[in-house]
Amino acid sequence: MNTIPILSIDDPRIALFREVKESALLNKHGLFVAEGEHLVRRLLNSSYETHSVLVEEACAVKLAADTAGRDLPVYTVDQKLIRLIAGYDFNRGALALGVRRALPFPDRWMPSLNEKTLLVICPEINDAENLGAILRTAAAFGVTGVILGERCRDPFYRRTLRVSMGAVFTLPIAQSMDLAMDLQRLRKDHGVSLIATVLHDATASLPAYAPPRRCGLLFGTESQGLGSEWLSLCDERVTLPISQRTDSLNVAVAAGIFLYHCSRF
Repeated sequence: MNTIPILSIDDPRIALFREVKESALLNKHGLFVAEGEHLVRRLLNSSYETHSVLVEEACAVKLAADTAGRDLPVYTVDQKLIRLIAGYDFNRGALALGVRRALPFPDRWMPSLNEKTLLVICPEINDAENLGAILRTAAAFGVTGVILGERCRDPFYRRTLRVSMGAVFTLPIAQSMDLAMDLQRLRKDHGVSLIATVLHDATASLPAYAPPRRCGLLFGTESQGLGSEWLSLCDERVTLPISQRTDSLNVAVAAGIFLYHCSRF
């Protein structure tokens, strides 16, 4: 491990870490940021390349086994300095910059879908924490993959990564540039049934619902749900019955319930 003490926020070697709040700037460099000891460790042990690590001295010891033998700069700082560098109240001990990879298009997957396929499809989930929670839940229930629409939040955004606990590093994720066309191809060419998760006007209720062997669950935004352009492409509309004392569930919570149910078939 190449440990390098940093004594000043102005040290040019950590210039990129001073940009961790600005996702657009990190994007420009082809990088993303992982926050906290556990997420940094998952990045280090994933197939993604780690560019550099910034840690408090105590945390450097905890990550020593994960960074050993790598040609990788590990910058060490005290707790006060790491907060100044990050630019926000940071108390998780470690930051790492990972190298982005372009996500594949959905058509890369389509020919290799198994007889049993469970896809999560997010046309336009734009809340970072909701997307992160959906990705973490999708990984937990062993989905075949996740397809993100062109208006969806970047899965490498720092809050999304943090909430997902690094699911992005292992979960098959595809980025669509024309989701409507990709969904039509899934249905017509690959036999995937598209299931809209809805609050109203459902054709089935989740407790009694038996999903097709090949299905894709579409989840809408928390404020508007699925728009008509997506509903029109779906084969079925399934609802989750809830008490009249509330009008809806958080989309990530609802996704967890749907995925638990559908993964059992």
